[in-house]
Amino acid sequence: MWTVLEERLPKLGPLLAELTEHPGECDMTENLTEIARRASEFYASSVPIIAALYAEPTLLKRHNEGLREINAGPRRPLDGLAGCLRAERAAGRLRPDADCDSAAALLLGACCQRAFLLSTDEREPPLAEFAADLARTVLRGIG
Repeated sequence: MWTVLEERLPKLGPLLAELTEHPGECDMTENLTEIARRASEFYASSVPIIAALYAEPTLLKRHNEGLREINAGPRRPLDGLAGCLRAERAAGRLRPDADCDSAAALLLGACCQRAFLLSTDEREPPLAEFAADLARTVLRGIG
């Protein structure tokens, strides 16, 4: 199952790795906007696939065991984004007391929530608007 997700869903990991390698060099609002955009696409594509796993506990257990074996799973993007934000904090571009783990959870959680809302109600703002507003809001809190 993870292979299917990895091959067919929008790529988030490479973007997070790239941004972590170059802290302080790019516009943070643009970076977080792009992360929010890709994360929203990722979650919107993966929610229907993952939902099927939750309907079958045995399949979900096997899936989770497989993820642990290859050191993969839903925590990777969260840890990756928190790492990006810590690198930016170390570069002096975020407040010294910025809670990078919570900021990452807020941004990615909002993207995941948007995917669930889109599956039931199409009245969400356009993706570009959502991603830009979310990035600005998170940065106001930690910038």
